[in-house]
Amino acid sequence: MTGNTRRGATYVLALTLAAVAAATPGCKSNSVGSNDNTNWNWNAGPPPPDYWQDSGFTWDPPIDNAGDPGWQDSDEPWDPGTMDTRQGLSVWSHSSGVYALIEGNDQFQDAFDQARVIIHNDGTGWREYLSFCPGTSTGYIGSVRGFQDGRLIGFGGLVYPLSEDTVGAALNSSSIHHVFVVHDTLAYAAAGEKMLIYNGDHWEPVTQSPPHDIHQVWATEDIVYGVGDIGTIVSYDGTDWTICDANTDVGLSAIWGNAPDDIWVGSNMGDILHYDGQQWTEVIWSNPQSSFREAINGIWGDAQTTYFHTEHMLLKTVGDSIQVIGNWRCDIGLTTPCPWQMAINDIWGNSADELFLAVREDISIAMNGYDGVYILWFDGTQLHTF
Repeated sequence: MTGNTRRGATYVLALTLAAVAAATPGCKSNSVGSNDNTNWNWNAGPPPPDYWQDSGFTWDPPIDNAGDPGWQDSDEPWDPGTMDTRQGLSVWSHSSGVYALIEGNDQFQDAFDQARVIIHNDGTGWREYLSFCPGTSTGYIGSVRGFQDGRLIGFGGLVYPLSEDTVGAALNSSSIHHVFVVHDTLAYAAAGEKMLIYNGDHWEPVTQSPPHDIHQVWATEDIVYGVGDIGTIVSYDGTDWTICDANTDVGLSAIWGNAPDDIWVGSNMGDILHYDGQQWTEVIWSNPQSSFREAINGIWGDAQTTYFHTEHMLLKTVGDSIQVIGNWRCDIGLTTPCPWQMAINDIWGNSADELFLAVREDISIAMNGYDGVYILWFDGTQLHTF
């Protein structure tokens, strides 16, 4: 483990990517869930292989006009087997492939008996990379990012040191909301009233605390931007903080930059702001299928295209406008439960035509809310399972 040094009261987890052929000792997969928990004695162990199929469940995500399954030479979508999958929490990619953080538990046992697994696809197929023991606070690690030299960063909730096959004792309770890696020896972490910097050796708070709480960050070698509540956009040049005037007072939930003069920010109300190096302006967009707009939860882009996601929608830039690629929100209404809706938890990409999504399938409350989990990729035109 590298880059995991105590500074003050906040920690960031850095783990070295190393193959883990089996689950962490003491961890095991939980049994598959059921739409009707009266049909099986869960204390007796997993149900037979055809049990879940009898309830009508399939592993095909509800996507219209999906492309052929597969990515590179990997032609089989990830199958969680007997793990009771609830959602794909996070996804990150680089030259060694795609990494995804998956949450699962036995939904009819202890609600906090969560297991989280990092899976890896190098272009030839999925394998389990690292698993976190269920029933421990490691279940609060909710996002995964990494350095280009192969180290992963896990953050959110309690933070743990991880070696190749062992989850270490909890270091402390952390308030880290978001991490952005600039390069192998520079990264920043948003921690509310603090911002941390990684200098290639350890993490520590920056010299001056931000003037407002920040929840997400984006940075270059020379400057870092942070966003937060009540229209907060601040920048830090290594010495001083500057409060940016974006002419908004709504909570800001996401930020991404393709360059210092091409920065995008999303709000809790679905607003999208753009900075051209001189001023912040709102980019108006609409959902052709509904008047309802959701919070912008994440942004990723390159010089060609910038992608945005809400909980149920995927959007991208097309010239100077914003286009809705997909809308998987069920707007039938509360009086008629929706049969399903697909929720996006995270996005990351290698290029404009290679965007990865960690998603879950929300089943209606009437069906006990079982979530299927999928890792998808978008080729610029179609979504694919893989």
